[in-house]
Amino acid sequence: MEKDFWLSKWEMNQIGFHQDEYNPNLMEYLPHYLTDHHSKPNVLVPLCGKTKDIIYLANHAQKIIGVELAEKACHDFFIENALQFDVQEVNENIKVYRSLNIELYCGDIFNIDENVFKDIDLIYDRASLVALPQEMRTKLYQLYKKLLKNDTRLYAITFEYDQSQMQGPPFSISTNEFEEEFKNFHLKHLSSSKTNFGENKIDFHHHTYEVR
Repeated sequence: MEKDFWLSKWEMNQIGFHQDEYNPNLMEYLPHYLTDHHSKPNVLVPLCGKTKDIIYLANHAQKIIGVELAEKACHDFFIENALQFDVQEVNENIKVYRSLNIELYCGDIFNIDENVFKDIDLIYDRASLVALPQEMRTKLYQLYKKLLKNDTRLYAITFEYDQSQMQGPPFSISTNEFEEEFKNFHLKHLSSSKTNFGENKIDFHHHTYEVR
């Protein structure tokens, strides 16, 4: 999955994956997390696009760090939410868009200095792992494992389906794959649900997990 694939999707506004409302799974999970673990967390949102979930999280968090490859998505996020922002060029490959307690890093997440993520309390993955084919997904798993120290949590939403019916993205992530990746961590399978996806009405199983 080349970077140009996602950049072209944004340029052509082919963003059916974007949701205009807050994710209901996040809205159910976050209040419990805030009560039980951390009242004002620093939250990482990988491959964030221009998701509205950042606004929901920012209303409850100390700081939000989003990472997004497409600069159009970063720019549109602030414009569509009527937020004044400034932009800093970190290097020739990375820019940071800032407003209030929100920082969106525009660039490849694997090229960002990991010190940027050192104080993260919660990783929110709504559609990051499922956006990546196996080889790149493995790299993101490895990054998450580095960040899951002390009391840091990962909240992840994945999809599982018969991939012979569709190539992806989004890609299917089996429960076996997810559990194997985090076998040395404390993993809780929070919920599962089923929907139909696409013109062919493919059975999609949605899974939510918490890992620490």
